[in-house]
Formats: sequence, structure tokens, C-alpha cells
Amino acid sequence: MPPVSDAQLKNAVAKADASPSDAETQKTAGQLLYYYALQNGDASLLPDAARILKRAHGLDAKDYKTAVLAGDSYFIISRNSGDDPAALADARALYEDALKLKPDDANVRTRLGLAYFYGKPPDARRAIREYRQALKTEPRHEEALQGITLALIDTGDLKEAETRLGELEKANPIEPGVAEPSHAARTEEE
Repeated sequence: MPPVSDAQLKNAVAKADASPSDAETQKTAGQLLYYYALQNGDASLLPDAARILKRAHGLDAKDYKTAVLAGDSYFIISRNSGDDPAALADARALYEDALKLKPDDANVRTRLGLAYFYGKPPDARRAIREYRQALKTEPRHEEALQGITLALIDTGDLKEAETRLGELEKANPIEPGVAEPSHAARTEEE
């Protein structure tokens, strides 16, 4: 992404806020803020990105990418703020909307699982259901395998957790083991 000035970022927000019914303006501004925030490690831009992307999603509920990016924005906001329940609820709703359009997307299904796992209180059982769905589509999905292993440990199902850990080790023999699942979303074209 080419360098963007603070003035350009502020202008994008102002333009989006001035045209709240223009879906394309919302998408463009929201995506600019989101990608710039991720690329530059500037989480202060994410609340505007999330708000604008959510508004874009409201204007065009069939736009899968916008729903995912809005969900990712809210998820990252939640994780950065100590698991903000309102942001997690927004992330879950947006991921669920995206999954209505592409139910077999293992990446988004895994993010939905993470959004349940990191709730206050955590809903490990619901997270496990989402991870299982992701693994049906992509059995070697490392983040889903990590997530389900942690959630199974959380519920006390150590036998299946051990099995899933073995699957994770087979999926990635170079770096086996369970790390905290990443909250940074994959940003490939989805």
C-alpha cells in the first residue's frame, strides 16, 4: 500500500461519514483504514474502520469481503482492549453473516470459534463446534487445530485434545505445538 498521510485518512473518514448511504464510499474508506491500520500497527484507526465497514455491510449484506473485514476489525479491537464484549458480539454477528454467504470458509469459521472462545465468559463448547466445522472443510487447518485443542483442554476433554494435538503436529511437523491462536486476521482475498 502506498504511503497515506494523516490528512488522507481523516479525509476518508469524513467522506464516509458525509455519505452514509453510499456503500462504495463506505467500503473504500473502511478498507483503506483497516489495511493501513494492520500494515502500520496503528490500532487507533480500527474503531473508525470497524464502524465504517459495518455501515458498508448494512448497505450491501451480500458483500462477503466487507463482512469479514468488519468482523476482523471488531475482533482485533476486542482483543486489544481486553476482550470487549460488545466488540466480540459485533465480530460474531459479522462472521455469521459472512458464513451465510460462504459457509465452508475455514478461516472465517475459525475466527468465529475464536470470538466465542475469547468471550467473557468463554463459550468453549460453541467454539469447539465452530472449529469442528472448519476442520470438516479443511482437516489440516492449523489455527482451527490449535483453537480446538485449547478449547478441549478448557472443557476438560484431554483425550480428544491429545488427539487434536497429534493432528496439529502432523499438519505442521516443523513447528508442532499449541500457541495462542492469532487474532490477526488473514487478509487474503476471500
